[in-house]
Parts: sequence; C-alpha cells; structure tokens
Amino acid sequence: MFKIFKYDENDYFSCKTALKNCNRYYQVVGTAYLFVIILTVFMDLYFMIMSPNPTFLFIDLIGKVACFYFSFMKGLTDKENSGCLIGAILHGITFLILSVGGTLLDETVKSPGDGLSAYFTNYVLSYNTLSTTMIPLLIVSIFINDNYNALSKVKGFPQFNELIEQHKEESKIDRYKEYYEELKAKKVSGPMDNLDTDDENFLEEKVTEKNNFMEEIDLTIKSNDLEIKKSVQEKK
Repeated sequence: MFKIFKYDENDYFSCKTALKNCNRYYQVVGTAYLFVIILTVFMDLYFMIMSPNPTFLFIDLIGKVACFYFSFMKGLTDKENSGCLIGAILHGITFLILSVGGTLLDETVKSPGDGLSAYFTNYVLSYNTLSTTMIPLLIVSIFINDNYNALSKVKGFPQFNELIEQHKEESKIDRYKEYYEELKAKKVSGPMDNLDTDDENFLEEKVTEKNNFMEEIDLTIKSNDLEIKKSVQEKK
C-alpha cells in the first residue's frame, strides 16, 4: 500500500502524526468541496429560472446532488474509495453536460440585452472549471482513505497515546486476575459443597457396610469355636 503520510505501526507518535495529517486533509478538502457544491447548485438554480433553455441545468443540478452524496458523504466522510471514484466520474460528466449546454445556449443568446442568459454564457466556464478541480482532489482522497483505513487497524487508534494503552493493558490484567480468583474460589468450595450434601449419605452407607462386615466376622469366629469344642469332646 502506498503511504502518503509515512508512519511506523510500532511508533505511536508517527501514527498520531499521520492520522492528524489525514484529518487535516479531510477538513480542508471537505470545506472546499462544500463551498464548490453549494456555489454550483446555487448557480444552477439561479440560471435555471432565468434561462430560456433550463433542461441541461436541471440535469447538471441532479448530477451535483449525486456528486455531493458519493464524494462528500461516502468518500470523505465514510472513507470509502468507491464514493471518491464515482464522485470524480460524476464531476466529469456534469462538466461535459454544462459545457455543451453553455455552448448551445451561447449560440441562441448573442446580445447582452437578453439579460442573465447572456451573463450565464460568459461565466459558465468559470464555475464549471471550479467544479472540476474536485476531480484531482477526489483521486488523491483515495490514497488518503487507504492511509486512514490502514491506521484504523493499528493498535491504539485513534488516540495513539502510550499511557492510555498501558492503562488498557493493566485493566485487562486486573480482569484476568479477578477471573482467576473466581475460578480458584469455585474450585476450592466445590468439593466441600458436595460433602455437605451427597457425601454425607455416602459416609453413612460406608459405616453401615463396615458394621455389617464386623458382625459377619464375629459370627464366623463363634461358629469355628463351636466346631473346635465339639471335635475335642469326640476325641475324649
């Protein structure tokens, strides 16, 4: 990617400077663009009322509104390159429409006595040329948008302040510590909770099994003892 404003992604100061230059460009070009659009729209409306042939002026007016939407709203505000490109093309089309329309009108209006129509033919190229100055600016805006959109993906955008980023990192570490402590607390308290409920019954069952086992041993011993005594008596 071609960088109009050079910067290093690992250097907050250079990124902040590049972003500042981008925003300054948008401010200057955006203000100039609004001035040109408002002026040409006003001229279209003014001469459309006074001209004997307002058709091409009406077409130019629609074209200027479309230029404003794509160039200013999409290209310069939303930073979309497609808006800048479409806006530049529309400015070229409206330039041709206004130039051809002005030439045709000049052929029908010759004398200054015909009023504002003659006045229009003398100055149409002036403000039409002013409108076309937006074309190269919109082309340059495509590269500025690339620069801006690339900066928006860099860590720290849009402040590019090292202290702010350090604070964010510390906040993340604190959140991780809190989460770890919660998990550790749950891990310790979990088995104890089970002992209070299910394990209590489990221990009682084990005690019962042990008692039964001891009784069985006792009966076996007694039985063997009787058999031994009986065997001794028979020998006698």
